[in-house]
Amino acid sequence: MADPSLPPILVFPIQHEMPDDVPDDALPDLLGATRARVLRCIAATDGRTTSELARRTGASLSSASTHAQVLQRAGLITSTRHANMVIHQLTRLGGDLIHRQQ
Repeated sequence: MADPSLPPILVFPIQHEMPDDVPDDALPDLLGATRARVLRCIAATDGRTTSELARRTGASLSSASTHAQVLQRAGLITSTRHANMVIHQLTRLGGDLIHRQQ
């Protein structure tokens, strides 16, 4: 993997933060563990892209996209296309569901 003719490159793996599990949390029972993580991940900021959701929850890109679509159809998030990415944001209903569990 080393090529002396190329400039050196430093590679440093980073830990992606995963949303914390909440004790006595019924959300994973209701939505499923991964979908609950995706919803909590979206709730943690003003918006996340599908790629960010995949990285931060440990899901594949296609799985994160599918989970986001289900959450959108349920009215828990909104999804807005910006150029070549989709930004997912929590709705009031999604926020109420998250806060009820805490």
